[in-house]
Amino acid sequence: MHANIDKEKDILFLAKRLHKLMDANFTSMLASLDLTAQQGRMLLYVYAKTNIKNEIVKQKDIEEHFALSKSTVSELVTRMEKKELIKREQNQGTSSIVLTQKGFELIDIIEESRLENRKKCLNGISPDEVDNVIKALNKIIENIEEER
Repeated sequence: MHANIDKEKDILFLAKRLHKLMDANFTSMLASLDLTAQQGRMLLYVYAKTNIKNEIVKQKDIEEHFALSKSTVSELVTRMEKKELIKREQNQGTSSIVLTQKGFELIDIIEESRLENRKKCLNGISPDEVDNVIKALNKIIENIEEER
């Protein structure tokens, strides 16, 4: 039983360490583009909602998705407008948030960096090993969700 507890601690420690490393790497990459982590996440969110899902993004959507206050999101949107990354548009009496050309260009850079990061992370790991890790992590998530 003691050996299992140590392995559980190791798995959780490694998952937490991996998350921290990936988050730090992402934050550093965004900083090199003169973006905060929150601005980068919002840029990706607006891109995904408007260009992948073909949905309209309103300020309220951002507030709810990121669990941020109205004033925080308003400041964030204003700062990103000043950087010419996003703009507010009026559509049928509703204000929506869309990416600018500069925003799209940054999305391309961010996505390229994320792809390079994934390749770096998986370097030297076989497809079978990747499949096993994915299965194990999905099982851990499933176990935790069952407890809720």
